[in-house]
Amino acid sequence: MLKISITGPESSGKSTLSIELSQALNCSYLPEFARFYLQEQQAEYALEDLNTIIEGQIEWIKMSLSNSKAAYLIADTDFLVLDVWEDVRFGSCSLALHGAKKQLPFDLILLCFPDIPWEEDPLRESDGKLDWLFEKYLEKTKASGTPFVVIKGDHRLRQALDFVHKKKDR
Repeated sequence: MLKISITGPESSGKSTLSIELSQALNCSYLPEFARFYLQEQQAEYALEDLNTIIEGQIEWIKMSLSNSKAAYLIADTDFLVLDVWEDVRFGSCSLALHGAKKQLPFDLILLCFPDIPWEEDPLRESDGKLDWLFEKYLEKTKASGTPFVVIKGDHRLRQALDFVHKKKDR
């Protein structure tokens, strides 16, 4: 199974692309655990909550891998999101996060550029800093060593499919 993560700053189209790509590839997608967790917490959280989010995302990934017979797993966000989030919000990076990235690595990364209109959401915190955040994502994505492509502009689904098919054929 080819594990594909879709990552990037807030309001960059990750969830939309995850759903569209999973439909195009006829596979399920894995939603972002943090969104469900934070909605239950009413958006109030502390550094300690990130470990709960990491553990929850790990469990969701493991369940998806064991329950699916599809050729692909599409994940709406990944541990890079948590890495950037922890760094920007709390100025740290936990050992749990490093362990999660090594334990459940992805095969391909689709890095969404924030060039679509901002959508209000009570869980979003970074309007006005998206270009700066994108650079942090780009830096950490490059450092991961995982093959990636930046998805931007129009025809995002076509860009994603082209990249996935090229990498699958290798």
